[in-house]
Parts: sequence; structure tokens; C-alpha cells
Amino acid sequence: MMIDWMYFRAGCTSCKKAMAVFSHKDIEVKETVEARKIKIEPDEAWEMLSSGKKIIVAKGNKFVETDTADADRFDILQIAMGRSGTLRAPTIRIGDTWIVGYNEEVYNTKI
Repeated sequence: MMIDWMYFRAGCTSCKKAMAVFSHKDIEVKETVEARKIKIEPDEAWEMLSSGKKIIVAKGNKFVETDTADADRFDILQIAMGRSGTLRAPTIRIGDTWIVGYNEEVYNTKI
């Protein structure tokens, strides 16, 4: 399997967990973007996320999964954006599915 795109932050605990899953499952990441160098603001984040067919946003032990056509911009961005006001890391794109944040269940079942 191939991860098409990954937004990550070096030193981020969730990003390290995501990379461990990729390593364990022998998944290759095609393109990476360092979150400390490239800041993705809300408008750009929504443009990216809404370009797919499905959005999964994980936060802690919970996650929200929705089809893009049914996604509410405000609700999705409320949980997809971090305290700094930029897109949370890790964020990955697999085909036309976006996954924001890390959740063990999501990474073990959706990837």
C-alpha cells in the first residue's frame, strides 16, 4: 500500500505512532510535507480535504468519518485544525480519503 501524501511534524508523538504503523505494515509514503515549514491554514485545509470523497478526523479515542458531499466545513475544521490554527498533523491522503490526526483503530482498520 502507498500513502499518497503525508503532513507531519518531526517530534510529534502522533506522527511517530503513524510512522510506526506504516513501518509495521510495510507502507510507503510517496510525498511528505513538514508542518513546521509549511503551514496549512483553514481555507487551504478545507480545499484539500473537500477534494476527496471521504474525510476521517481522529482526535484521541474518537473519530468522525463522513463523505465529503455530506461534510460540514465548520464542523470538520473545528476538529481538523490544531491549537495554532493550522491543519493538525499527521494528516494523510490515501487515494481519495483524507485522514486527519491519529487514532489506533482508524490506522489499523482504514489503512
